[in-house]
Amino acid sequence: MTNLLESSSRVAFAGLIHDLGKFLQRTKSIVSDGNKQLYCPSSDFGWTHIHAAFTAQAIDEIGPWLPSIRGDNLYPFKDNQNKNIDDSLINAAAAHHKPKTFLQSVVAIADRLASAFEREEYETYIKQKDMDDYITARLITPFEALDKEYVKQNDLKYVYPLEKLSAKACFAKQRIVLSQDNASKEYKDLWEEFKNDLQQIPTQSLFLWSQWLDHFDTLLMTYTHAIPSASAFVLHGKTNATIASVSLYDHSKSTAALATALWRYYEAKNLSENELLSQIKSDEDEPFLMIQGDMSGIQDFIFTQGAEKQFDASKILRGRSFFISLLSECAALKILEVLELPSTSQIINAAGHFMIVAPNTDDVIQKLQTVKKEIEDWFYQELYAVSNISLAWKSASKNDFTAKRFKEFQKELHYNLEKAKLSQMNLCENTYSPVFYDFVKHYSEVCEADGRFPAEKNKNLCSLCSDIKQIGEYLTKNNYVIIGHNLENSLKTNIFGYNIRLDQTAPLLQTNCYRIWDISLMTQETQSVFNGYARRYINAFVPKWEDNTVKCFEDIVKFSEGKQSLMTLKGDIDNLGFLFQERIKHSTFASYAGMSRRINAFFTIVLPALCYQKYKDVYTIFAGGDDFFFIGPWDKQIAFLTEVKEKFDEYVSHNVTFSVGMIMAHEKTPVRILAELTESELENAKSLENKNGVCCFGQTVSFNEFLKLLKEAENLDLNKEKYQLSTAFIYRLIQLCEKAQSALTKPEDAIWRSWLAYRIVRHLKDNNFADKEQGVSDLSSMIGKGIETYLEKYKIALFTHLYKLRGEEE
Repeated sequence: MTNLLESSSRVAFAGLIHDLGKFLQRTKSIVSDGNKQLYCPSSDFGWTHIHAAFTAQAIDEIGPWLPSIRGDNLYPFKDNQNKNIDDSLINAAAAHHKPKTFLQSVVAIADRLASAFEREEYETYIKQKDMDDYITARLITPFEALDKEYVKQNDLKYVYPLEKLSAKACFAKQRIVLSQDNASKEYKDLWEEFKNDLQQIPTQSLFLWSQWLDHFDTLLMTYTHAIPSASAFVLHGKTNATIASVSLYDHSKSTAALATALWRYYEAKNLSENELLSQIKSDEDEPFLMIQGDMSGIQDFIFTQGAEKQFDASKILRGRSFFISLLSECAALKILEVLELPSTSQIINAAGHFMIVAPNTDDVIQKLQTVKKEIEDWFYQELYAVSNISLAWKSASKNDFTAKRFKEFQKELHYNLEKAKLSQMNLCENTYSPVFYDFVKHYSEVCEADGRFPAEKNKNLCSLCSDIKQIGEYLTKNNYVIIGHNLENSLKTNIFGYNIRLDQTAPLLQTNCYRIWDISLMTQETQSVFNGYARRYINAFVPKWEDNTVKCFEDIVKFSEGKQSLMTLKGDIDNLGFLFQERIKHSTFASYAGMSRRINAFFTIVLPALCYQKYKDVYTIFAGGDDFFFIGPWDKQIAFLTEVKEKFDEYVSHNVTFSVGMIMAHEKTPVRILAELTESELENAKSLENKNGVCCFGQTVSFNEFLKLLKEAENLDLNKEKYQLSTAFIYRLIQLCEKAQSALTKPEDAIWRSWLAYRIVRHLKDNNFADKEQGVSDLSSMIGKGIETYLEKYKIALFTHLYKLRGEEE
C-alpha cells in the first residue's frame, strides 16, 4: 500500500464514522461534558448536535479493534515531519459541526454536501437542537416517498426494522409507535452486536488500511442501513418532526467519498494550513471528479454461439455471468488502485455500473486516461472487443451537490456516460490489427464453448473459457474471491493485471493479496450479510443435488409438472432512469446512492435466499442492478415469477414496476437462441403503455391480467377430472381464442361462440358425461367468459393448463 493510499484511507475512515455518534446516542448512553465542549455547537438553549460528542465516545469504545489511530507518523492526523499537523482521527471525525482545522473542515464540508445543504441552510441547521422523536423515528422507505414533493413522517405507513442487514431486513414493515425506552433498547442491542462483529474482521488486515476499510464498510452497512441519518433535520422548514429518509450508512459513505476527494484536491496544492482553511471555504472551484464506468456487450459475452453445442452449457453460463461481474469489479478496483483511493470512494456498484468520487487534479486525469487505455487494450487482447467497459468523468463543484443543482447534475452525468458508450474503444484513432492477425496466424481451431475465440493448442477451449469453466465449478464450492498480484493457484487469465483465485476459506495475511471478498450465498432470510470480510453481492445461485454437485439443465427439467420443458425468464425495472431523475424529489448525493443500493439488494440479497428456500431448481444466469435472467422448469418459473412480483411490490411499496419476457423451450435449445427470443418477448412486454407487463406463451398482458389468467388456469385444473378435459379439447379452445380476437375486426368470426357451444356438447357426449345440461352450463360459463374477457390472451390460461395435461398423458 502506498503512503498516499494509507493517508487517504484514514481520511475516508474519519468521514465514514463522523456520525457514528448518532448510533451510540440513541442507546441513551451518557456523554461527558468535556466532549460536548469540544465538539458541539452551542446556542441559546444549550448544546446542539450532541451526536458529535457521542462520535468521540464511540471511537473510544471501538478503538481496541481499529488500525492504529494514535502515535507518530499517522499522516494526515499527525506527522513528525510537519510540526504544524497535530490533529487526530477523533477530532477529524467528531468536530464536523465545530471545525477548527483544515482536516476537520474537510469532513464538515463533505457532511454538508452529502446532505445537499446550501451553505446558508447548513448554518441554520447546526443551530437546531435534536428533535424529540430522534430515538423513536425509524427509517422510511424511499420507495413510498416517490413522486411526493413533501411528506410528513406520520403520513407514511412503512419503516425499515432496526436490524442487521439480511434478506428479511431489506423489507420495510408497518410503522408502530415505540416508547423511547423500547426504541433505545433496540439501538443498545444493535450497538453491542456491532462491537462484537467488529472483532470478526481478521486481525491481519489491521496492518493493511485498504483491506481493513473494505471489510469495515460492509460491517457498517450491515448495522446502519436502517438507522436514520437525520436527528435534527427540518425539511424545507415545513415540519417539526424528524424526516428519516436517508440511512446513516448512505450518508456516511457519501461523506467519506467526498471528504477523501476534497482532502486530496487541496492537499495537492501544497499550501499552508491557513491558506487551506481559506481556500476550502470557496464554492467556486471544482474539487471533485465523478468517474463512471458501465459494462457493454454483456449478453454477447454470456450467450455465445458456442453454447449451441451445449458444451457444459450450465457450467459455462454461470462462469461467464460471474466473470462479467469480476470485470466490472476489477475495473473499478484498478481505477482505485491507480488513483490511490480507498474502496469507500466507490459510491455505486451494481451489475456492471460503478461510480467513483476522485479529486479533480491534472495528475488524476492523466492517470485516468492511461488506465482507460489499459482497460480497452485488455478487452482487445483478451475478448477481441466483444465487450468493453466505457469510462466517463466529469468535474463537479461543491454547488453541484446542493439541492438546487444536484438533479440537473445527475442528468449531466448520465449524458456523459451515454456519450462515452457511443464512442467507446476509440476505433477511429486506434488500430488493433496485430491482435486479430495473431489470431489468424497461430490458431486454426475455434473454441467449442465460445464459438469465436481461438482454442489453445491441442485443446477444444480457449484459455479464457478454460478459466470460465473452472469458475463455474468453483462457484459452487468456494465462498471467497482473492484478488492480488502473483497469486498462487489463480486463474490463467489475469484481469487488468490482477490474478484471481476462488477459495473456500480466506487466506492469511499476504502482501501480494490486494482484496478479499466474501461472495457466499445468502441461504436464509435472517442471515446477516457480514461474515468478517468485505462482501460483494453476486447472485450465483444454482440448483444442486444433496451431495452438493450441480444439476444441469437436463436434470432440472425433470422436475417440471406435466410436460418436461424449460422456461426462461428475463426482466428489468421499468423507467429506471426516470425514477432516479424525476421521481425522487429533493434528491441528494446520499439518497441517489442509497436508492441504487436498495434496488440492487433485492436481486442480490433477497432473491438468492428465496431461491434457496423455495425454488431450488431455478437457475440464476444473472440478477443484479435492475435486471435478471433465470432458467428453470416451466411450471416452477411461473410460480417463481408470481412470488418475485409479490415480494418486489412489497419491497418497493407498490410504487415501482418491472416487465418480464418468458420463453418455453426444450432443454437442448441453444442458450443463445433462448436469450435472443426471451429478449424479444421482454421488448413486447415493455411495449404496453404503462409497461408492468408480461409476455408469456406469445401473449403480452399486464401483470394484473397475468395473475388473473393464472387463476383461470387453476379453475381449469380443478375441473380437469370432473369434466375429463383433454389435450385435444384444449387445443380446439386455443383456435377459438384466435377467432374471438379476430372478431374485433371481422364480425363473421363472432361465430366462435357457436363453435364453443358445439365443442363443449360434443366433448361431454364423447365422454359420456351424466348431467350434460349442467356440464354445458358450467363449461360455457367458465371457458366462454374467459375467452370473451381476455380474447387471445386467454391462451396463457389454456397453455398453462395444457402443458400439465400433456405431461400426464405422455
